[in-house]
Amino acid sequence: MPKTRIEAFSDGVFAIVITLMAFDIKLGADVTDLMQALHDLLPKLNGYILSFALVGMYWVAHHQMFHVLRRVNRQLMWFNLLFLLLVTFLPFTTSLLRVGSVSQLAVVIYGGNLAGISLVLFGIWFYVTRVAALADPKLPVDVRRDVDHRILSMPLLALASIAISFYSVRYSLFVYYAIIARFLLAPHLDRRINSQTSEPSST
Repeated sequence: MPKTRIEAFSDGVFAIVITLMAFDIKLGADVTDLMQALHDLLPKLNGYILSFALVGMYWVAHHQMFHVLRRVNRQLMWFNLLFLLLVTFLPFTTSLLRVGSVSQLAVVIYGGNLAGISLVLFGIWFYVTRVAALADPKLPVDVRRDVDHRILSMPLLALASIAISFYSVRYSLFVYYAIIARFLLAPHLDRRINSQTSEPSST
């Protein structure tokens, strides 16, 4: 089947998720000291910026993945819905994070959410490249393996953050930024995907 509808639907879900996270950033109706109120918003802003970057990371990864697909099938559509289901939990799990007073349980829930998203994303990648052969055959094997490593590093770092939270909740939060850095520090892979694959047909 053509992939245009599943891409448009997924983009819409990502846009809604980011919008919902922004709704949590607001001043109370009874604010008298604006400076103090803005200071009190800093934990929410930190959680929003972190999750915004992570959602953006997943959106870029999802976009690149579908760039190398020639078509989709019914099974992939259900896998994609499972991926989006876990993504839509992020506004809730993000609201649990409060820098300075964040609980260890909140880190576990947030990290579990991110690990689940990443594992499903890897499952989709494995399915389209190894099982259903939906990806562009021009995609080199070494590029596929490089993408494997990049995606699998995400749940491993999320689980590392959960483990660190048992010793230091504050330091465990910095691991999430490492997830973003791990994704960004691979420009060579982006160039290879763009240069060695042609734009897939929509039929």
